[in-house]
Amino acid sequence: MPLEAAAPPAPPVAPAAPIPASSRRGRVLIVDDNPVNQLVAQRAVDRFGYTAEVVSGGREAMAAIREAARQHAPFDAVLMDCQMPDMDGYQTAAAIRDWETGTRRMPIIALTANCVEGDREKCLDSGMDDYLAKPFRLASLESTLERWVSNPASFAPADAASLPPACPKSPGPPSGRSPTRLPS
Repeated sequence: MPLEAAAPPAPPVAPAAPIPASSRRGRVLIVDDNPVNQLVAQRAVDRFGYTAEVVSGGREAMAAIREAARQHAPFDAVLMDCQMPDMDGYQTAAAIRDWETGTRRMPIIALTANCVEGDREKCLDSGMDDYLAKPFRLASLESTLERWVSNPASFAPADAASLPPACPKSPGPPSGRSPTRLPS
């Protein structure tokens, strides 16, 4: 019985060429204690053409922000998880606002798995400027970063009424059909 020759393996797909540092769109600090969330956010931010720095908590975030300011290279935005041990995102946002003294207001965007009534308001009340629920859509993250980084002075801190729904409803089953019943 003759053996059939297998098709040659497809060549590996080359990753997208990295964007040179000189043409990056800005610096984003990612504050999240979950390594998987850190990786997802970092890859998305990098894909959008920003430079990302990742820290695991509020105290590290404050140290990174102070160091960036000392080097005259401040972050253009912060992506902030809300639920972290030690110093949560709300406390960290308030600490950042207390630390800012008449300087440019750094946009803080909440990235949180919380999707309950009042959570968005809590984020805004703590000093955050915008809110995205996890899991977020890449397009939503990209447009939010673009809005805040490209011209942050033109945007006042958001109020809850001006933001899109915190927890978009997932589509239900098609009308008139049961999601569990198979067609006959």
